[in-house]
This record gives sequence, structure tokens and C-alpha cells, in this order.
Amino acid sequence: MKTTLFIIITVLAALLVEPAYGDVESVRLMPADIGHSPCVVKVALTNEAMHFSFSFRSQNETNAVYYAALRIYDGDHLVALCPVAQSRDSDFIHCEFTVGVRYLKDSRFYFTENWRIRGAESTSPTQYWFYLRDFGDAN
Repeated sequence: MKTTLFIIITVLAALLVEPAYGDVESVRLMPADIGHSPCVVKVALTNEAMHFSFSFRSQNETNAVYYAALRIYDGDHLVALCPVAQSRDSDFIHCEFTVGVRYLKDSRFYFTENWRIRGAESTSPTQYWFYLRDFGDAN
């Protein structure tokens, strides 16, 4: 019974935090990709944590919808699933977050760009994502 309840709560949390889309183009980012994609990732070590700064070069379109989220894992266990706040300037969408180094290995960041066409959501958004360890280890 407890397992069933846990599964139901986990599925509901995922539905509440992450928007549902049709076909999603999924792009895994690696340190070597930076400079060849619209994404920039910078990392700084602060005590026992890594501070991540993610920027996405926007087309400055008012019809674009952006969504950012973190999935924090401790080994195989999902310990947090949360949206990440965004800020915007004339050229970029920015997200910043800090994660303890013990959680870098399997944790992931997701950034989804979705376009609205005549008031309806696009059926083919692009989701950029990376394992935190890939950029944490590079620094």
C-alpha cells in the first residue's frame, strides 16, 4: 500500500511540475557543445556546493514559453523535483541554482522552449538538458 501511494504521489508531482507535451526534441548538452548551441552553462564551486548559471539565447519572441526544472537525485532516489525561476534580458533567458556536490552525479537540469502558434501550444518543443556532473566535473 505504501509503495502504491508513493508511486501515485510521484506521478502526480511530475504532472504538476512538468508540462505535458507531444513530441519533444530532446537535446543533451555536454561541455563540448557550449558555443555550438543557444545554451551557455557556467559553474562555480562555493564551499560544498556548485553554483550553476544557465543562459539560453532567445529569439526575443513574445510567443515563446520557457520552462526550467531540476531533478535532484541521491543515488537512485529522486529527492527533489522543482521548477527553476527565470529572468530575462534583451538576448537571454537566465536560470541560476546551487546544488550540493554530493547530488551532482545523477541530478539533471531541464530547459524547455515551446512556441505558441495562434494561441495554441506548439506540438514540438525543444528540451535542452544536462547531468549536473558533466559541467561540475569540467570545473
